[in-house]
Amino acid sequence: LGLVPMPARLTVTLEDGHVLEREIPAESWLYGERTVELSIPVRSPVVRVEIDADHVFPDIDRGNNLWERQL
Repeated sequence: LGLVPMPARLTVTLEDGHVLEREIPAESWLYGERTVELSIPVRSPVVRVEIDADHVFPDIDRGNNLWERQL
């Protein structure tokens, strides 16, 4: 049996209130990558980004899953 990597789920909240859901393929991490760059075209500034906002996946440290824009 081969392992099927789970994607990272990303929730992006925009200043205008829209919420975008995206998935980042996990293959990058399987090959030792520590970061992934993702481009998402938006029409309003990003105010919040959270990995696994629904807490579906096991995570030893949820404290590093959230970024919020500082005013």
